[in-house]
Amino acid sequence: MAGEDFDLNREIKGARAYRQRVLKLRQLTDKLAKEKPSKKMKDILKANECLMQVSRILTPVVSHLKGNYGQDTYGLSALSNPIPVLEGVRDYVGFARGSEEHKLLMTRLMREKKRVYDALRDAVERIDRTLADS
Repeated sequence: MAGEDFDLNREIKGARAYRQRVLKLRQLTDKLAKEKPSKKMKDILKANECLMQVSRILTPVVSHLKGNYGQDTYGLSALSNPIPVLEGVRDYVGFARGSEEHKLLMTRLMREKKRVYDALRDAVERIDRTLADS
């Protein structure tokens, strides 16, 4: 997407899979909301646990640069992007191919792409387990 050697297709595919699962999970929660809580309390608690875990999986990727245990600088402009850890893509395409900056940023971005993909995959797997149990 951002260049010939920077491909986000796997991450986009993961995001689409996540969206599909979220829509199915939403159907489940809508169905549970219409029923009496006493009848489906076990399923309600499972869905709630799933939502909390998915939030814990995705928040470090979509809300932070430093990950679970780091602290981002207050007012950091990268945090205004949908996926802050991939903010460097804009800089990457501006660097001369093969330059030291290009190589260093590519290494960092490859790591961050993996973080994004892993989070999406983990979220999809978590939702799938919940849907299978319901």
